[in-house]
Amino acid sequence: LNGVGVFGTRVLIENCRIHHMLAGSFTEQKDSHGISGRWGDVTIRNCDVSFTSGDSVQFDPDRRSRGAVTIEHCTFWAAPLTADAGGFHQGERPGENAVDTKTMPDGERCRLVIRDCYFHGWNQPAQIDNVAALNIKEHVDATVKRCVFRDCENALRVRGPGSRGDARVTVRDCAIFQSQVGVRIEDQIADLKITRLMFGPDVKKKYREAGGGAGAGY
Repeated sequence: LNGVGVFGTRVLIENCRIHHMLAGSFTEQKDSHGISGRWGDVTIRNCDVSFTSGDSVQFDPDRRSRGAVTIEHCTFWAAPLTADAGGFHQGERPGENAVDTKTMPDGERCRLVIRDCYFHGWNQPAQIDNVAALNIKEHVDATVKRCVFRDCENALRVRGPGSRGDARVTVRDCAIFQSQVGVRIEDQIADLKITRLMFGPDVKKKYREAGGGAGAGY
């Protein structure tokens, strides 16, 4: 059960508000994404997505497609529920990540561009450990620019080779506030490029390394 399922080749999702896509419960999590489907020529623009028991955006859960997704001028947020909804209770914070990438393991990389977006509330208590606004992993080439992150356990989680693939990530002209970790760098990710990243004084740890941290080309 997803808000929007993408199976076409050229798709524009624009000016939508997607919320309360809730399956299972806080303790028995089941995925219900805001927008999900296959890579192709997909643009998500000027949308507001919140209160999903899966990810706000996830491409491709089946790992059967290649292509590109552009996300621009959107707001993705999580927060404690103000009232019971489905199998969830008031005060619980549903959600995994704002954006999660899954791809075919080899061949041409999928391409992801995220620009001019606002992410907030991706923090604990949550349904998963290491919740992140952006969980960028597997065989993807991703560019994140002019985005703002606030109140996140991890604003960006960027992941290198191993069981989760080998992402290539560029981050430019972004800002992070009121978060536990700015950028979580994992598994010797190669060619990670971070330029003009601004941290507010209330970010507890700007960078955290796991599984070997950054690899060559950082």
